[in-house]
Amino acid sequence: MPNVNINDIIANPGAERAILSIILRDKNKIIECESASLYSEHFAVEGHKRLYEVICYLAVNPNVRQIDSLLVYSTITDDAAKNAIDELGGMRYIDTLINARILDNIILYINIVRNCALKRMAYSLCNDIQNMIITNQEVEIEVLLNDIQQRTLSLILNNNSTNNVYRVGDSIEERLRRRAENPQNIPGYTLGWRQYDYITQGYKPNELTVFVAESKTGKSALLQNHEEAFTVRSGIPGLYIDTEMTDEEHDDRLLAMVSRVPYQEIYNGMFARDTEHGRAEEKINKIEEARQKIIRTPCFHVYMPDFTIDKVTALTRQYQLQNNIGYLIFDYIKLPTSEIGGLANAAEYQRLGYITTCLKDIAGMCNIPVISAAQANRSQIGVSGARDASNIGGSYRILQMATRLCFLRNKTDFEMTNEGFDMGNQKLQVAYQRNGAGGNDEINIQFDRPILKMKEVS
Repeated sequence: MPNVNINDIIANPGAERAILSIILRDKNKIIECESASLYSEHFAVEGHKRLYEVICYLAVNPNVRQIDSLLVYSTITDDAAKNAIDELGGMRYIDTLINARILDNIILYINIVRNCALKRMAYSLCNDIQNMIITNQEVEIEVLLNDIQQRTLSLILNNNSTNNVYRVGDSIEERLRRRAENPQNIPGYTLGWRQYDYITQGYKPNELTVFVAESKTGKSALLQNHEEAFTVRSGIPGLYIDTEMTDEEHDDRLLAMVSRVPYQEIYNGMFARDTEHGRAEEKINKIEEARQKIIRTPCFHVYMPDFTIDKVTALTRQYQLQNNIGYLIFDYIKLPTSEIGGLANAAEYQRLGYITTCLKDIAGMCNIPVISAAQANRSQIGVSGARDASNIGGSYRILQMATRLCFLRNKTDFEMTNEGFDMGNQKLQVAYQRNGAGGNDEINIQFDRPILKMKEVS
C-alpha cells in the first residue's frame, strides 16, 4: 500500500480556521475549547496546530487584553512552528483569520475537528494492529487481543472525554419541575429493605457504597443479594467483578437465592432427589423458573483473581458503553495478587486506599452506583454494639472515599436470646453517609444461610 498522509485525507481545514478565527477575536472562547477537550493534536494542519498552541498560551496571560497578528507572530520562537505558519502566509494569514466574518458556532466546529482527529487515530490504530500482527507472530493471542482491546477502549474513552462547564443554578428550575412531576419517596435503586432503603434513599449514580464485615459473615452473599434485587427483580443490567468466586459458583449461589432451593443441593445435585427440603419435581420446577428469571436481564460476571484496578476500570467502561450497565459490584476491596504500578513498596493501607479511590472514580466516570465490601478488624468478632471507623480493616481511606459506609455483623447469642429469634440473626448499621442519615442505629437482618438470602425484619 502506498504511503499516504492521513492528515491530508481525513481533515477539515475550514473548521480549524473557523475555530482559530473565533478565539483570535475573543480569547474567552478558549474556555469553551478546553471544556470540550479540544487539544492542539486534534488539528490536522501543522500551522493551525501551532497557532492554537500560541493562542492558548496568550489567552491565559493576564497582561494580554486583546490578541493581534503581531503579538501572535512575535510570540513564536520555535523555528519549526514559525515555518509551519509561514507556509500558510505568516502574519497576513493571521490577519485574515482575525478579519474573517465567521459566526460563533464554535461547538459545531470543535466537534468536526475532534471527529476528524478521532478518525485519524482509528486509522493509525488499525495500521499499528496490522504491523503488530506481522512483526510479532510469536505473541500469544490472549496478549494480542488484550492489547487491541485496551487501545480500542482508550480511543472510545477519548471520544467520550468532553467535560461540560456548568453555570451554577442554570438547571435548577428544570430539575425541580421534573421532580415535582414525578415525586419519589426513594429516588435511587432499592434493595427492597424498607428501613434501609428509606435511610439511604436508594443507590444513585456517582456513589460508592462499602459494606464492612468480619470473615464468614456474608459479605459476598450481601453483594449478590444486591444483584438479585437490581437485575433479577428490577431488570437493571449490571457488572459483577469477582475476585474469589468462579462463574459456576456465582451462578449456583444466585440460583439458590432466586429459587429458594438450598445452595448445597444445587451444588451436589440432590435437588433431583426427594429430600427434607422438598420433592424433586418441585425443586426442579423452582430452579427452572429461577433460571428463566436470571437470564431475562443480563448481569455480567467476571472472575478476576488477578485483578488490577486498570483492568477493573477498563472493563467497567467497556460494559457500560457496550451493554449500558446500570451498576458495578466489586467483590471485594483487598490487596491484589499482582502489584499496583508504582505502589509495590507502599503500605497496605495506602494500597487499599488507592483501590477504593479508583472505585469512587469509576462511579463518577461511568455515572453509576458502585457497591463493594471490605474486611473488618478481627478484634471485633463476637462483640455486640455499633461500629465506627476504627473497625475498618486496613485503611481509613475507605471511609474518606465511600459515599456510604455500612457495617454488617452477626448477632451475639445474648442478642439472639434477648431480642427473639424472629428478629433476625444479623445487624446492619448505616454508620456514615455523605448525603443523609447515618449513625449508631442498627437494622435487623435475617440471613438464611442455606439459600444465601438476606432480608430486613422488624
